[in-house]
Amino acid sequence: MMRKDTNQKLERSPLQFVLVQVRFSPIAAMREYVPALQDRLRKLGFPGFNREQIQQFVIGPEPKSETSLRWCFVSRDKREGVVLTEDFVVYETTRYEVFDTFVERVRTVLSELNEIASVDFATQIGLRYIDVIHELDGHEPAWFIRQQFQGLSPDAVGEPEVMNQFFSMIKTSEGLLKLKSIEGCGSSFMPPDLEANRLKFALSLADDAAFRILDFDHIWKGEIDFAPDQIIEKMWAIHGSIGKAFRATVTPEALAVWEAKGSE
Repeated sequence: MMRKDTNQKLERSPLQFVLVQVRFSPIAAMREYVPALQDRLRKLGFPGFNREQIQQFVIGPEPKSETSLRWCFVSRDKREGVVLTEDFVVYETTRYEVFDTFVERVRTVLSELNEIASVDFATQIGLRYIDVIHELDGHEPAWFIRQQFQGLSPDAVGEPEVMNQFFSMIKTSEGLLKLKSIEGCGSSFMPPDLEANRLKFALSLADDAAFRILDFDHIWKGEIDFAPDQIIEKMWAIHGSIGKAFRATVTPEALAVWEAKGSE
């Protein structure tokens, strides 16, 4: 049964990017399952396909560099994608609507993967939201953020420019929620570690635009069967904490502006 998201959808939401990563028991023969999965995902709206080699630096008694494969499946409009490796799968989108439809899309991807590769169990589920706050209705980015998350102002230190970064780690009933608040300027607004350049965004900023990123990354670790229903249930719990953290970070006035009907 589909659950309903109790968080109201914002008409002019600052949310630009959402992903879920599900780590699972490694499958060394994953490449053998990719052709069948690619055909399934192609028919589900992911016709774009790319095979990539990635370098990973492994820290241990003898640090070394390892090469591994990942497979990327992308929608034709480049607004959603799936990334697969031997030990994790990611679903990511830049056209997020509500959590109900997001999890159903995830359920479809997980079901196809499990049917083809017979994944044994999941070991980690991570849900990440990227909000990009920029000037809207005459309000600068800082206006939308509660005072305790804003950092220093140029006037406070007597300098012409200050770029603030705020980091918080929250222990939740489901795991660990990391919150980053980062000031920036320019047309490129995604955190560099996300490698989201395979997707397109609805938002376009000017080269001199000021913005504030709110980056919520909530991770659960444990062991559950790789059953889509169980994973989706865990995602709902993770999602609830992110929603509460978001509303604790922004002001009620900001929510009122984002709820106003219209276009940015």
